[in-house]
Amino acid sequence: MTDPFQLSALRFLEHGDQLRAQSRWAEAKAAYLAAQDSDPDNPGAWLGLGLCAEGIGDLAAAQTAFAEAARLHPERVDAWLGLASANHALGQGTQAIRAWLQAWLLSPADLRLHNIVWQALNETETAGEGYAGAVCRGNRLRAQGQNDEALVFYRQAQKQEPGLPFAYSRAGCLLAKNGDYAGAEMEFSQARALSDWVESGIRLNPSFFNELPIFSPALSWVKKAEGNGPLAVVGCDAVYFKRYAQGLWESLCRCEGETASLHVHLLYPAAESLAMAQAMGVGLSVESPDFQGSTRNFVNTYYASARFLVLPDLLKAYDRPLLVMDVDAAVLKPLAPLWTVLAGNDMAIRRLQGAMVDPWNEPQANLVGVNPTPKGLAFAQSLSRFLAHFVARRLLFGFFDQTALYSVLAADPALADLQVGQFPANAYGYPLNRGALGDLVYPDDLLVGEVKTPLR
Repeated sequence: MTDPFQLSALRFLEHGDQLRAQSRWAEAKAAYLAAQDSDPDNPGAWLGLGLCAEGIGDLAAAQTAFAEAARLHPERVDAWLGLASANHALGQGTQAIRAWLQAWLLSPADLRLHNIVWQALNETETAGEGYAGAVCRGNRLRAQGQNDEALVFYRQAQKQEPGLPFAYSRAGCLLAKNGDYAGAEMEFSQARALSDWVESGIRLNPSFFNELPIFSPALSWVKKAEGNGPLAVVGCDAVYFKRYAQGLWESLCRCEGETASLHVHLLYPAAESLAMAQAMGVGLSVESPDFQGSTRNFVNTYYASARFLVLPDLLKAYDRPLLVMDVDAAVLKPLAPLWTVLAGNDMAIRRLQGAMVDPWNEPQANLVGVNPTPKGLAFAQSLSRFLAHFVARRLLFGFFDQTALYSVLAADPALADLQVGQFPANAYGYPLNRGALGDLVYPDDLLVGEVKTPLR
């Protein structure tokens, strides 16, 4: 026989959920409290109360309710996520990480959750206890330049939870920053063995590069860009092409004048995008890879990596300097300073500086210059082969184009005498009013600015 009190609680829960979906917080709260009258230990009622408290901005009450929901039903992912959100909003960093970590442990295949925990343990420096506290203390010491002391805390975390990948990743980043590539590779390999994520793209063993097969991309040429001057190269799908390519091309023409040239490597070309490219007069190659069975994360990362996969073919076809850049950007000033840097080197890149800059953020993929010198071509081929190795294994995550850049430049023995230039700090940046829906405002000296804005 069905328990009438449980049935009553269920009805109140359903009613509360309906009211909460309409942002009728007070009425929803009353429904959840009525559910508790029938079933005081109902985790759904506590979760609903937490969501209502969060909705009206009562973070302390939300934290209490989510914590009770997690206690009553520790296998409920949404309870831990709610608690993490409340902890984070209250400035309780390590407590938030512990809750996120509990959610991830319940659903380790969820890449979204993995990325949340990974980002939090990369960036948080507040003190705390346990595994998360040790990692965060290590981060704080690393930020202060106390690398040996930081490594002690990363090792402590590894001993506390040897089955979690995050502390190995942190130690690998620290050692890589110190130039200990062999030690860093050991740490990253431990992280990779536990979970496939961004660390999969960090390979610092020189022998790895000797085993990469020759790669031939499946691109089809539509037309080459006209002119003989330096050439900008972008890669994107039809959606991003429609949204950003015209603006980029116009800004390039405005700042570079008659020497402006652009080549677009277009994935899944729709008829509309092909017509737009024809009207713009840009160079065009196309590709329609097989993404069947791939995750959304893999597909998105492939879109970002495709321009580098085809880079050797483009470099050989054009036989002139190429500037690989993002399609969601605008050229704000003439690019002469970038071409000058590139002219004296085989390739050039932007690098972020700072104690806490990790391998996947150090070389920036939004501006990469390459010259058609023998070593410039060797760099392009190494990068393309590296990426193709992981494409074949369906292992592309997050910042993979940048991890590939880092690995190739740091560890490929064939590039030991590659001449690498560094683009100036003002080469690329973001709007001062980042995220604005109206006109974007940039620093006065910026050469290229990101234009990505929220969808209207």
